[in-house]
Amino acid sequence: MRAWILAAGLVACCTASVWCAVPETDRTSDRSRPNILFIFTDDQSHRSVGCYDEAHPWVKTPNIDHLAKEGVRFESAYIGTWCMPSRAQMLTGRLPHGIQSMRMQGEYPGSVYQPQQCPFWPSAFRKAGYSTGMIGKWHTGFDTGAGRDWDHQAVWSHVDPRQFGGYYVNQSISFNGSPPEKVDGYSTDNYTKWGVEFIQGKHRPKHKPWFLWLCYDAVHSPYTEAKRHAKDYPDADWPHPVLIEQTRWFYGSDTDEIPAAEQACWDSVPWYLLLRHGQYKYIRTLVPDEIEELYDLETDPKELVNLALDPGHRETLQEYRRRLLDELRRTKVGMMENLPRLAPD
Repeated sequence: MRAWILAAGLVACCTASVWCAVPETDRTSDRSRPNILFIFTDDQSHRSVGCYDEAHPWVKTPNIDHLAKEGVRFESAYIGTWCMPSRAQMLTGRLPHGIQSMRMQGEYPGSVYQPQQCPFWPSAFRKAGYSTGMIGKWHTGFDTGAGRDWDHQAVWSHVDPRQFGGYYVNQSISFNGSPPEKVDGYSTDNYTKWGVEFIQGKHRPKHKPWFLWLCYDAVHSPYTEAKRHAKDYPDADWPHPVLIEQTRWFYGSDTDEIPAAEQACWDSVPWYLLLRHGQYKYIRTLVPDEIEELYDLETDPKELVNLALDPGHRETLQEYRRRLLDELRRTKVGMMENLPRLAPD
C-alpha cells in the first residue's frame, strides 16, 4: 500500500471520507513517494473541531476526528490569521517578511505576486514527478499557477469575486486556467466531489504519486451553511450576541483610541462594530455622525433595506444600541470610552 501523508491547516468538514478514497488498483508498495492530501480551511477555530480538548461540547466532526486519530494532530501551530496571509505563508513556507512581491492591488480583494520572486513549494513536487492538484478557494493572486504549479485545478478565485461569484452556492469555477463557468450546488459538496475524483485517478496519470491542495471556503464569513445542516446543532447554546470588530490592522490597546477616518479606513471602509442577535444585524460605524445600520436578516437576507432609517423600528434600533454597549462592557472593549457620537435621530 502506498504511504499517505495527510496535512491539515484547520481542516474542514467534508461530505465524504476523502482520506480513504484511493482504490486498491491505484496503490503500490513505494512508501518513499507518498500521496499527499492537504486539506486547508481558513478562519476556523480549533474549538469547532471535535478532536481537540477545547472543542465546544456540542461539536460533531466524526470524519475529522478519524483523520486526527489515524494521522497527526498538531497542538500548537501558528500561521497568519487571515485568509490570504495564511495561504501565502503555507504555500511559500515563509513568514510574512520573507514573502516577496505579494501584495493587495486593485479593487479588494485583488492581489498579485511575481512567481519568480514568490515561488510556491507545490511546484517542487511537480518537478519531482508528482501530479499536483488544487481544488477550491484561491486567494493568493490573480495568477493561480495553472500549468506551472498545478497539473489540475478547479478554482474558485476570491481574488476576483465579480467573475467568480460569492461564497458557498452557484459559484463560477475555472478549470485548469480556463474562463470561469457557473456550477450548481454548495461549495463543500463540489470541492469534495472533485477532490475524490482526483484521488481516484481522474485528471491525472494513475502511475504517478500525487499531491492535492484541497481548500474549503465554507468556514469563512458570512457563515451560511448548506440547508441540510441548518438544524444539526439544536442544543448548541451561546447566550451572547455575536460581536465583530473591524479595526484595520490595529490590535489590543492600540484600538482604545479610534483614529481619524482617513487613517482608520481600509479600502474606503472605516472602523465599525457589528452585532448580530436573533434576526437582526446592527452596525455602528466609528465615524462621527455616521448613520447606523439595522437589517432584518429573515425578511431581507441581502441587507438592502436599512431599518435604522425607518421610524417604525426606532425601538428595535434603541434596543440594539443598548445590546452593543452591553457586549462592549462585558468583553472589556477599551474603545467604548471613546465612541464617536451618533447621527442625530
